[in-house]
Amino acid sequence: MSPSTLPVFPLRTVVFPGGPLPLRIFEPRYLDMVSTCMRNDHGFVITLALREEDGSDTAVPAAVGTQVRITDFTRLDDGQLGITVDGEQRVRLLKQWQTPAHLWMAEIEALPAETAARVPPDCAVLARLLEALYSELGPPWTERQCDYDDARWVGGRLVEILPLEPEYKQTLLELDDPVERLYRLLPVVREEAGA
Repeated sequence: MSPSTLPVFPLRTVVFPGGPLPLRIFEPRYLDMVSTCMRNDHGFVITLALREEDGSDTAVPAAVGTQVRITDFTRLDDGQLGITVDGEQRVRLLKQWQTPAHLWMAEIEALPAETAARVPPDCAVLARLLEALYSELGPPWTERQCDYDDARWVGGRLVEILPLEPEYKQTLLELDDPVERLYRLLPVVREEAGA
């Protein structure tokens, strides 16, 4: 498998670079995927699972996702496999297909890393909200280094943990400007807070 071809795991959520995501793995195709990734020391791509327009139950991967790496795994009480992945970089799926086992694969290209930016003063409420939420989350979030001044980090973590519509999370993932992401989150958070 070339470095530009990776397995794809479509989900109804997104993860950003630097973000952790705990997953419960039980489908044979994804158990095989995890085994292959760990054996060959490579990651996979998490994308938003989009519904087919024909109304079928088939989910197809969104065109932009995040390459992740498995950082922890455990056997859960119910016997299923639990893994934690860390987001590494945003990627675009150039070409995608399914294997005979119905595992999505894709040729990918890395998207440019976002430029570092500080949280603007009028978005400081978002950093304070994230700090309050993080204190309640527990592992794996509390095991990570926090940077409440970094617009990339604050925006990414908020999108990951807030109960936003998955398609809106995808829109925010696809933005290249971390400060714009914060400004898009600001009215949503204020509306939820009734401010």
